[in-house]
Amino acid sequence: MLLAEYRSDGRSSGEPDLEAVPGDAHAFYDRLASMPQVDRGRIVVLGRSLDGAAAAAVAHTRAPCAVVLEQTFTTLADMVAEAGLPRSLAGDALDRLSAVKAYSGPIFLSHGRADGNIPFAHGQRLAAAAAD
Repeated sequence: MLLAEYRSDGRSSGEPDLEAVPGDAHAFYDRLASMPQVDRGRIVVLGRSLDGAAAAAVAHTRAPCAVVLEQTFTTLADMVAEAGLPRSLAGDALDRLSAVKAYSGPIFLSHGRADGNIPFAHGQRLAAAAAD
């Protein structure tokens, strides 16, 4: 198991950078996959909420054996728009919807109707994208 921290979180150094999340996720995955004791064909990526961006990015480009997304939003632009702000304030680096559509392996999506942060409709749209 590899547990990664975002830049500037926990014991990590650096400055917070949402645009860097996908690249960092790839670096962590590649490091794990390169370890001789790790069976690359059995790696599962898991992301919850914002961490779903990292998991979806890895799923899109590295083809893990499975993906688990919990309480994850579709795109940052969707979340910004739901807050009443212009979609243009958000970049597209955290686009989980496209990544889920492109992933062809097993995926488990979990989202509750009582989530006070991420609307349930995001989970529904991700589920529809995974079914395509």
